[in-house]
Amino acid sequence: MTADGETAVRAAVERPSHRLLSKDARIDDELEDDALPVGSEMGERAEGRKAIALLFAGLMTKPRTVRWAWDRLDVATEGDVAWIFADGNALPGENGGESAVPYRLSGVRRRRGDTWRWRLFHRSEPAAG
Repeated sequence: MTADGETAVRAAVERPSHRLLSKDARIDDELEDDALPVGSEMGERAEGRKAIALLFAGLMTKPRTVRWAWDRLDVATEGDVAWIFADGNALPGENGGESAVPYRLSGVRRRRGDTWRWRLFHRSEPAAG
């Protein structure tokens, strides 16, 4: 992967964090129409554009915010496909305070033109072992 390609994918991974924190209702445009987002809470799974939009609209109505801080962000690409693994912390917040929760994200992004969109992602909160 070129340095520019890696930079673009890394920015695409970081962007949803900022959009969720600001409660951007159009965050669903980060995903392809036929993406399969699966979250860490029961019921956080959507198939199809309408279900994806509804999933994120529901998340935006919650009083809390969330963003991520990655300690490790691995990216590999082949052509217009990027595989991502990120390990760090989710930083959920409410009433101005935040707490750190161990968090992992893996996924696939596909480039369409100049935009890298999620095709698949899975998030988890690893248990202490």
